[in-house]
Amino acid sequence: LFIMPEGGLWGMGSSEQLKEDDLDVISDAPGVKLATGMGYAYARYEYNDIVHYGFASGISTDPDQRALVGEAQTWHVAEGRMLEDGDNLKIVLGHEFTNTDLFEKRVELGNKILIQDKEFRVVGFLEKIGSPPDDQAGIIPLDAYEDVFDKKDELGFIIAQTKAGEDPLKVGENVKKDLRRHRNVDEGEEDFSIQ
Repeated sequence: LFIMPEGGLWGMGSSEQLKEDDLDVISDAPGVKLATGMGYAYARYEYNDIVHYGFASGISTDPDQRALVGEAQTWHVAEGRMLEDGDNLKIVLGHEFTNTDLFEKRVELGNKILIQDKEFRVVGFLEKIGSPPDDQAGIIPLDAYEDVFDKKDELGFIIAQTKAGEDPLKVGENVKKDLRRHRNVDEGEEDFSIQ
């Protein structure tokens, strides 16, 4: 299940944001096995004295939560590794960073790249997805994302995995009911959507 603020792309442009306490409510909803939040922002990348703008995602470094996001986003590491528990100023970059098109030279594993003027060390590259915005994006730890983008307690969207044997539609209704109660909104007036 994907839970997003209403009106906006993954939380960007929406007047209402999902918060950490919304994630707690979703995690406790009947039929939910695991849930995790993700931040999403437009970022300034700098490498080789060249600036490029693209998206950046903040994800949990908890192994189970990270795997859930990776599966939902169809991310596969081509070189290096994915973020790990305990990583802070580390980044996994999209496939386009391995070409010379963005910065006139290839970004290498172990290089440092600036995101919003903050230095991150490259630990991995994703396989080509085929979508330029995705292939030109970076993935950083959620804690670092919150600091760099000044988005404390804001989540662009939440991914929830249903328990085995549970009907995802029914679980989605449970989540919707619990979130309505938690966010104090009436049925039909939801400030979030579930897919």
